[in-house]
Amino acid sequence: MNMESNPTREIDVYYRESPNLAAADTHFHNVHEIIFIVDGSVRIHAGSKTYNASGNTIVFFSNLEKHSVTVTRAPYKRYVVSLSQNYTHQMLKDSPLLSILLQRPESFSHAIALDDETAAGIRQVLDTMVAEASQQKAFWTLRLSLLITDMLIRLYRFSHSAFPVNAMDDAARIVTETQKYITDHAHEDISLEQLAARHFISKYHLSRIFSRITGYTFRNYLILHRLSIAKDLLIHTGKSVSEIGQLCGYGNVNHFIRIFKAHEGLSPHRYRKAHRGQ
Repeated sequence: MNMESNPTREIDVYYRESPNLAAADTHFHNVHEIIFIVDGSVRIHAGSKTYNASGNTIVFFSNLEKHSVTVTRAPYKRYVVSLSQNYTHQMLKDSPLLSILLQRPESFSHAIALDDETAAGIRQVLDTMVAEASQQKAFWTLRLSLLITDMLIRLYRFSHSAFPVNAMDDAARIVTETQKYITDHAHEDISLEQLAARHFISKYHLSRIFSRITGYTFRNYLILHRLSIAKDLLIHTGKSVSEIGQLCGYGNVNHFIRIFKAHEGLSPHRYRKAHRGQ
């Protein structure tokens, strides 16, 4: 059984079954991804962390994280929800619910095992989401937003500790707004000093709270976010490497190529050639 909707939407949801054991290469999506495992078992690699997960487990990947999923017991049945970065910020704004998609402190767990009651409620929400995405009746995207919020609230009530931020204090608000600014202005010149000034704090204070809450240094987060955009454009458009660099905030194409190769191990041209059509 394989019900999949258009992957180019800002919000997408589908149900899929894989009948055989399989290993996926380490990959990324320039979207946030939520996987709810119905049946089967998988081994998940996300960054430096590894998890063994099975039925009634929900898994979260951010748009910056390379990850892989290896099926260790088939059939592997799951729901998959993908959310663009812009859509996520618009939908959840400054809610602590946003943190499970954006923040990755060292203590964060990508995989959360649910009890039967919580899993049944979330599966019911996901069934409704799949129907909405398939039928596309009036206000279907709005309903999907409400259903995702419903799902995250159910998860928060089950385990608020799974969310890196439990309350939007000043530090969490500033960091979340900084992340949104990077999302909206990735093509522009961005500096730590500039963003600190927006909140009337020192760059040192912003650097500290940003690293503590997100799990990334400011510089590394900015680079990873820009490269996630670049990789998406390399795979899905015919734009030149120079043009893509400009769109990602790199005015100097040679600097863009150096940064890209340092993080991906391939030049942009070779990355495009390797990943086109996959």
